[in-house]
Amino acid sequence: MIQSQTNMTIPLNCNMKDHPDTWRLRAWRSRAASVVAGVLLAGSLAARAGTTLFLDNFNGPALSPLWVTRLPNAPVAKGDYQNESYVGAPDYAFAKLDGASVLHMSTVLQPLQRAGWSLNTNFHSADFRYEVRFNTLVQSATNSIDGFIEIWVLDPTDFTRYDLVCLFGSDYSSNPQFQAASSISGSPLQAGFAYQNNNFYRLVLHGGGAADLRASLCDDRGNELIGYDLGHTTAAYPHGFTIGLSQCINRPPTSAPTDVAVDYAMVTTGDTTVAATTSPAIQLSWPTKAGAYYQIQSAATTRTSNWTNVGAPVLGTGSTMSSFEPLIKTALPVYQVVELP
Repeated sequence: MIQSQTNMTIPLNCNMKDHPDTWRLRAWRSRAASVVAGVLLAGSLAARAGTTLFLDNFNGPALSPLWVTRLPNAPVAKGDYQNESYVGAPDYAFAKLDGASVLHMSTVLQPLQRAGWSLNTNFHSADFRYEVRFNTLVQSATNSIDGFIEIWVLDPTDFTRYDLVCLFGSDYSSNPQFQAASSISGSPLQAGFAYQNNNFYRLVLHGGGAADLRASLCDDRGNELIGYDLGHTTAAYPHGFTIGLSQCINRPPTSAPTDVAVDYAMVTTGDTTVAATTSPAIQLSWPTKAGAYYQIQSAATTRTSNWTNVGAPVLGTGSTMSSFEPLIKTALPVYQVVELP
């Protein structure tokens, strides 16, 4: 547990986006901060009751440096006698789709390859929901096959311990499937599910209390369409957890494409099972030193010493880092970032 922190406040840089409601961002300057502002991000962010630990709505123009090129060599979710080899980041671009800012992941992979990221942040929560909203685009033999979208929950101390769920276009996308697996309990699932082209869905890994961690595919209103209990509770992650986002192909005879558009990735804790509602968010950015840890804090006013930590500390990379926080009309806070000793 961190017992103390430096008194240095890191300057926050933000840009505003239009929103149909009238919003005022409270901004302030400290002796250490030269610029403090905020980015209001309107759109398709699905905010849930509880506490948001992480949110990336892939607004661009650059990928958040919290996403790093680290994932395990592991089989596809349905299981295989050979691992997919992790080859690093996917090919991607930022785009607009149905009014949403999306991360278009479009990667050509060799057989038994995987591309993607994990998040350079550890979460510590006995209950959580990791949700990714995405659009299937066109899934076909020529456009996209196999595991065109995968999401992970991983043990940050041992990446061979994970839970994984994906949509998988088997047999050159002629046999659409929902797949889920846990390396902890050793229980895979391969089930047919006829997901549709050009549709928004949500992949979810969620659990808490005595209930098993569950993998779900939900429609765009948050209703589960198909799901699978993964055979263990969140207590299987005593060191906390991190998340991943990836694409893979299994055993076609040649290289093949994968294609998906991701609207957001979000981790929440608390009451994480209620229906989704639309909410704006704020993007916070600040300069970092490599190897230093930073803590985001919020308060109702700058005229207070009672700052509340927002999420877990994040590790600096030496470049500008970002975090995404949902906002509600009744509580528009101020933010600061402190460098931890």
